[in-house]
Amino acid sequence: MRAMMMPWPTIASWALLSSSASSSSATTDADWDGLSSQLSSAVKKTNLTVWMDQCIKPFDAATLDPWAQAIRGVPNYWLFEQESGLCMQTAACSFESCRGPFAERYTGGPFYNSSKGASPILTNQEILDAAASDSELPEAVVHPVHPGDVSNSVKFAAEKGMQVSVKTSGHNWMGASTKNGTLLLNLAKLKKFALPETLDAGIFKCDAEPASTNPSVEAACKLAKARGKPAVMRAGGGQIVDEGLQTVETWNQNATRPQLHLVCGAAGTVALGGGWLSSGGLAGTLGVKKYGAGVDQVLHLEMVLPDGRFVRFGPSAWDAPQDDQMYPQTSEVTGFCNTGDLSDESKWSWSECSDPIAFDDLWYAVRGGGGGNFGIITSVYYQLHDKPGSLQIVHWSTPHFLMLVDASKPFPERADIHNKWFKFLFQFLFAPGELGVPANISDSCSQPDVPVGMFCYSGAGQVLVDKWAAYGNGEMKLEVYEVSSYASLIGDPTLFQMAGLDPSMPGHPWHDRVQEFIPGGILAGGDNVIVFPIDVIRIKMDALVEIVAGCYMDNFLAFAVPAEYSYCAVGSMYVYGGAVEHASDGMDSYAPHRRNGAIHIMVIKNSTKKALKKLFWDVPGGDEVLTGKTFPGILCHNHLYPTTSPRKSNWLEECDYRAGGGSDQDCMSLQEASWGTATLHRLEEIHASIDPLRTFQTVDGPGYAAVATTTISGSGTTAVSISGASSVGWVASALALAVSTFLSL
Repeated sequence: MRAMMMPWPTIASWALLSSSASSSSATTDADWDGLSSQLSSAVKKTNLTVWMDQCIKPFDAATLDPWAQAIRGVPNYWLFEQESGLCMQTAACSFESCRGPFAERYTGGPFYNSSKGASPILTNQEILDAAASDSELPEAVVHPVHPGDVSNSVKFAAEKGMQVSVKTSGHNWMGASTKNGTLLLNLAKLKKFALPETLDAGIFKCDAEPASTNPSVEAACKLAKARGKPAVMRAGGGQIVDEGLQTVETWNQNATRPQLHLVCGAAGTVALGGGWLSSGGLAGTLGVKKYGAGVDQVLHLEMVLPDGRFVRFGPSAWDAPQDDQMYPQTSEVTGFCNTGDLSDESKWSWSECSDPIAFDDLWYAVRGGGGGNFGIITSVYYQLHDKPGSLQIVHWSTPHFLMLVDASKPFPERADIHNKWFKFLFQFLFAPGELGVPANISDSCSQPDVPVGMFCYSGAGQVLVDKWAAYGNGEMKLEVYEVSSYASLIGDPTLFQMAGLDPSMPGHPWHDRVQEFIPGGILAGGDNVIVFPIDVIRIKMDALVEIVAGCYMDNFLAFAVPAEYSYCAVGSMYVYGGAVEHASDGMDSYAPHRRNGAIHIMVIKNSTKKALKKLFWDVPGGDEVLTGKTFPGILCHNHLYPTTSPRKSNWLEECDYRAGGGSDQDCMSLQEASWGTATLHRLEEIHASIDPLRTFQTVDGPGYAAVATTTISGSGTTAVSISGASSVGWVASALALAVSTFLSL
């Protein structure tokens, strides 16, 4: 029987909690000076004028420089480095569902130059009025420097009946990094380890000699060696992809060291230990098909729990991989609590926790269950791989488009080449044996959902080019752009040019940053991405190619003849699959439909969505209704938008959240659609157990189990997980738990 967490609050704090049904009403008497006295830096009360100047005005077309205007947005670096700590990746994401007054007034971004015929720019007062009435801005912001700051802040929030929101760069299209009335913990200043100037604190070789006196490193290296991996990287909870990649690149510049490779996201400001990782962690530019998803790279974790305890935990026993499994299968997770001075790592003291913690549940939930829901990660220990040679970027989108507009060929011939390309691509990526391509070569190529190309390692890019040259009879000639690593693309204008953008201009920070820009208005015509099962691609390839090739042909025709055609899909395919389906350690919450997925595409045409769903779920051609008790999942939580989800009464139909679908009881929640109901239910049970005060609740996260569970631990103490979803329900449950806790003393 799993041990449930023993809640730490006193009867007095429970009474305080029960007297306040919402986080916003609980903050009016918060002792911010008292909290500041416990922290490394003072609490910052939210100031709307500062928010407008730092987070909104950078988007104003009247003041935007020409390069930023060209991409209709601003680099996220400009935003997350602002001292207020309030900025989200778009102006609209400071509001519910990333909309607010900006999304209502403009079609392509929050601001336009009125001289070009756009709607009048919002006045300062209109912006401030909107923020005061219905924004998702927090009550105050803390910039923790060490785990002690995090722990003290979380305890303070719980005692005051507040909720906590967590962010580093705000790179989230659901606006999940902020919430009205919360205490926001902005992790951008949390202690960093993996930096080019501090290699010894960030990268550890796992050879015969002890890698470190740090017990977390020792535990991580033990597992790394069992996986046949040469090294471990320690990243702080607020560190970003840019820093991690730059650290590995600097390490590799010394040829006497083992050459290493990090699997992480592509966008420079995405946090290594944040929502990207906790939602699964796709890595289309860095070998996701070869090594598995982000959650599969984690060896050990340090984090602050919702009760304020600082813990470390990770696998301590495992079984050897069998059959197609890539990594050992976790059979036991062990964790420890820190009773030392959390502000000084040299004074940390790890020991067995006095109150039991279900570390196996925590290991499961944190790796796939969404960011900001189960506590705050302060360090994540990643496995590093042997460097798989140079990176080859294969150009295919641009010549593909040029072929479609080539009037020298009859249109049926162009359409035939178009269909042939998709058949070849799916075979190369997901059924390589049909082309005589080894699986390890196929798995060395993957792709993000941007129009750059296929990212290949181990020489696989050239194999792709050569195989297509023979398969396509010389049509749509592909090219290979070779670089030493993804990180070496920093400052290289080629990547911008391949994406159809101008190279960076002087004065922009791209010379030492991984590229990242934030487009405006993507939600105006966007939709949620649909995950394609890998078995469907293999077994029903011809039927799938017909739908997918037809969808992208609709896009071309909509561009060429907009009066007669409409767009079917937005963006390129995100390619994963391959090794991902075999990379689980057997104890993660990466949703099964994503674990066994191959690609995802943002499909916006409902007739195409329905055709795909029928193919995925073996619905007979004449049937128009499908439902059931257990929904398998279809969306990607890493790329979740507040747009559409299936209907409960008919999974083949869609609800539109932008048209008020969120209040329709027949609309499946975005959580159900992105995790599936079985995985979501287990996450809700763990969430209720680990966070009984409901301190951590994100807009895109799992809720709380509806049924209370009482467990008697070996020490005779009683722990109860809270039931009910409404504020009234959880206040009543809180009172019940207070009584239960009192009786167990």
